[in-house]
Amino acid sequence: MNETLSHIIDHPEIDEGDLKLVKSILPGVRDFLDIGFGTGAFLIKLKRSGLRGVGIDINPRAVNEGKKRGLKVWKRDGQRSGFKNEYFDVVRAKDVLEHLDKPQRLVAEVRRILKKRGLFVIHVPTQFSTVYPITNFWDDYTHIRPFTRRAIRQLLTDNDFKIILIEGYTIGRNTLEKIIVSLLGKVFPFGWRVVAQK
Repeated sequence: MNETLSHIIDHPEIDEGDLKLVKSILPGVRDFLDIGFGTGAFLIKLKRSGLRGVGIDINPRAVNEGKKRGLKVWKRDGQRSGFKNEYFDVVRAKDVLEHLDKPQRLVAEVRRILKKRGLFVIHVPTQFSTVYPITNFWDDYTHIRPFTRRAIRQLLTDNDFKIILIEGYTIGRNTLEKIIVSLLGKVFPFGWRVVAQK
């Protein structure tokens, strides 16, 4: 990973879980958009799985690194993606919505570019992430808001998405952290994995 993107932590188990979940809900899925693709790890996973994935990110370093890795990526804002209507089977936004002062704009844009019955996969920090002992929500100065289960559900249903799944999860950077957070996470999840359908 490039040092300029060192603040981005990849979680292969989350990427694997997303891909598995999407394939179980939407067999024959092909075209993915990863909003806020970061290091490009998920796009590489898609490519290795024989799927088509493109990414957009507002971070020019991420875009440059992605292009060096042979990925189809652009510097664009997810709220104005520039893609045609009903273009993607799946749009993923992992750790993006908490950075936006008006997340409903991104959700509306995703609805526009998703194909009929397409899936929107989201990862957002929960309200419990603000007091987590390992990785605290407020440690990232670009974070604006965490999400309660009710808030993320409302954001999506207000934009005519059908909720398929909202599940809590925890993350850890090493074995010890994973043990600690797995115990805490049963009651106080760090993040929500959300799957919604157009």
